[in-house]
Amino acid sequence: MRKFCLCVFILVLSAIIGFAITACDKTKEAYIKQGVANVKLKKYNQAIEDFSRAIKLDPNNAEYYYKRGVTYGNLNQHQKAIEDFNEAIRLNPKYAEAYSNRGFVYMMKLDDKKKACSDWKRACELGDCINLNLAIKKGVCKGSER
Repeated sequence: MRKFCLCVFILVLSAIIGFAITACDKTKEAYIKQGVANVKLKKYNQAIEDFSRAIKLDPNNAEYYYKRGVTYGNLNQHQKAIEDFNEAIRLNPKYAEAYSNRGFVYMMKLDDKKKACSDWKRACELGDCINLNLAIKKGVCKGSER
């Protein structure tokens, strides 16, 4: 009987934990959706708050840092944008869009052509060659288009 009660307790506990994880996932997804909506409405400060809440719930999600980084860029908070792109890349070294957008901030906002070209080359290696090809056409970066 004790073994049966223990098994039932474990099942109930598992169900509660599973529900909590599901509820948490829905909450972070809700924050992300709300953040994206706020970006579309150009409510960037509110979007930053939404993305930051999602990050608190899931600090290992590269996409959340990426979205917040783009939003910081929209607010001309370039150093914070770079920091979030760096974190997105640390969490997912194959995140082409993070390299591409970090390169954009380096070039257009911080006037660092060397870092921009390096990021755009890495993004291109990962399949996103748009910025690199434009930079090569304009003579900003060296190399051949892909």
